Amino acid sequence: MADNIGNKAAHDYHLDVPPAQEGFYVKGNAHCDWGMKNRLARMFDPKSGNTVMLAFDHGYIMGPTAGLERIDLVIPPLVPYVNVLMGTRGVIRSCISPAAPVAKCVRVTYDSTVLYDDMSNGGGKKLPELEALEMAYRAIAEGAHGVDMGRNIFQSDCPAGMAAAIGKVVHEGYTAQQAYEVYEELRNTK
Repeated sequence: MADNIGNKAAHDYHLDVPPAQEGFYVKGNAHCDWGMKNRLARMFDPKSGNTVMLAFDHGYIMGPTAGLERIDLVIPPLVPYVNVLMGTRGVIRSCISPAAPVAKCVRVTYDSTVLYDDMSNGGGKKLPELEALEMAYRAIAEGAHGVDMGRNIFQSDCPAGMAAAIGKVVHEGYTAQQAYEVYEELRNTK
């Protein structure tokens, strides 16, 4: 038993102060417990309530993928522009610092999730940058709280510019054309 000699008896419970009832910015998740909110808070931007997810598990599900030949050189520079990295355990561990300020979503399946006769099930084909930005803009305008892109970012002529432009659409409400100008500016400075 703990020694209670010299302990002060508790008596000030601040009954006149209501407990903090913090809301939660990820739509539909205010009822979740602390652990789920903690993980979602890493994935969704607290200001916009939205997320940009960068998928790069293509090599695992599709084999060698253009743009990911040197994943250690392509993906780390994109970390400042995205909220979530989606990849396999090995790739994330080999090229992303555990201290990187980005959520990590690890693929845990053991088989392919892409239907080769219908590439749209695997995230779609690489689109021209403006079209990809228009797709992201439409998704956000129609109520989505984020986008999951892979090849439309890492196969771009300027992956960092494309990731930054997608972030402008998702988090700052830029139109596709405004975001395309961001992409062009960064592409022209590389």
